[in-house]
Amino acid sequence: MLSGFGLAWNLLVVLLLARRILPAGWFERAVIEFGQATGVAASGLLLLGMADPGGRSEALPAFSVKQLLLQPVLAGGVVTVVAPLAVHSWGLPAWGALCLALTLLWSALALMLGAARA
Repeated sequence: MLSGFGLAWNLLVVLLLARRILPAGWFERAVIEFGQATGVAASGLLLLGMADPGGRSEALPAFSVKQLLLQPVLAGGVVTVVAPLAVHSWGLPAWGALCLALTLLWSALALMLGAARA
């Protein structure tokens, strides 16, 4: 059930939010982020290679910079270490509520910044 909701969320972000949040070349950026979010960064790079075989978009440089800043925090970083400890001490409902609140906060901020850019 969790995998199904995760996939649905990723598809929702790609199909509905990416166009409003990401700058020019939004589809290529969304594809590479989708691949990374549903697997590993290599999956995103493979999908980008299929969506933009000539490498004409700015998706790869933007993704690379984002990965340098984000990977130490998320993938094998702080969140990976803190999440099990927080679930154990706070309980799953409290940790889930915090994650939902942060997701909604960052989504709203991204939509506001995307609207300001347009």
